[in-house]
Amino acid sequence: MLMTFAIWLAARNKALIDALGVFCNMLHMEISVAKTRVMVVSKAVCPSAVFTCNLQPIEQVQTFKYLGLHFHASGDISYLIKSLRAKAAGSWAVVQRMHSQLQCGNTVNLKLQLLQSILIPSIHYGCELWGMHSPNAALANKSRTDLQRIYTRRLRHICGVKFATPSAMLLAELGLLPLQVYWWQQTLQFYNKLATSPRDSLFHIILLDNQHDSFQRGVKNFCSSINRALLSIGHSMCCDSGVACIHDVPAIVELLQRHLHGVNTFGLHCPRAAPSAGVVSCTYHQWFRPYSKRRRYCQLPVSGRRMQWFLQFRLASHGLPIVTGRFSGGQRVARADRVCHHCGGTSIADELHMVHECAALQPLRQQYATLFSSETDTMRSFFAQKDHMQVFNSILDRLDVLKI
Repeated sequence: MLMTFAIWLAARNKALIDALGVFCNMLHMEISVAKTRVMVVSKAVCPSAVFTCNLQPIEQVQTFKYLGLHFHASGDISYLIKSLRAKAAGSWAVVQRMHSQLQCGNTVNLKLQLLQSILIPSIHYGCELWGMHSPNAALANKSRTDLQRIYTRRLRHICGVKFATPSAMLLAELGLLPLQVYWWQQTLQFYNKLATSPRDSLFHIILLDNQHDSFQRGVKNFCSSINRALLSIGHSMCCDSGVACIHDVPAIVELLQRHLHGVNTFGLHCPRAAPSAGVVSCTYHQWFRPYSKRRRYCQLPVSGRRMQWFLQFRLASHGLPIVTGRFSGGQRVARADRVCHHCGGTSIADELHMVHECAALQPLRQQYATLFSSETDTMRSFFAQKDHMQVFNSILDRLDVLKI
């Protein structure tokens, strides 16, 4: 049986190759030297050396593609992630083509489902190697951030909202998690799978060896990256190099989400009196953030254009003066001057005014009288009502009257 290998060496240790050859001979297997490559993994540039196996020379390379991932001799994982950007672009083209072939118009929910089924797997591919591992943290974080930007850009395109819409708001509205959460989840599940493998299995032995190098010798490897990442969110990892600990993935994911959200100060301010910095996120948190994790407005069976119109209202991408006044012909309009011109008053024309206060829209409030009661007199309680379709239609009718 012919075997092909991509041999990664942490140092120029030729004895490992000889040992591999002996091992294969014991199993009556033959190494295909013509297809085998050697890559010496080192931060410093290593001079070329002659590597042989069974007295036959093996080519030494600086880069190697294995199972669709591009490895580099520097050990820099940004090379692994870089190729995924092109795949993400190709996956988005597939999403667009498949959606067009379905001939169902511009639907938001269906596009989101296609995005999750086609684009997400391509962005997650191989994340067990690079999702938490980062010998060069700066480059790795930049590469991972690039992938997250591609993802949120596609979501904004589907929802028809402004490019400046905060990604945290967008993900909360669609019921999605940041990509980093998914990457950590898959990496830790992969670690647990190795840790729970039989103690005499090759996978378990390699994991313990990796753990020993990390804890006892200070080597920056897979286990050291996981430990460093966990410590950054206040979670400790078992430091016994002879024991492969099992990670509580749900607990770690919850800690990570808290860390990503940071200290939430949105509840300290009313959106109408909140500081300009962060007022958009504050408004969403106080007035629109969903109570339920299961029922989302984006899942309603409506046309894509109408859904985009509705999402624009919820995500501060609409044409009410409270938003347009932030950048009006290059000049910022004072918040107190962003008044409603439809009811002739001096009230600030924001989302709350449109839903509950504007006198010009009173006929619509009477038309949808079942939506208004003492239990729905706040923005969050109004949007949390069970009849999502009625709420949806009432908002679009208002926007239509105001010609926004």
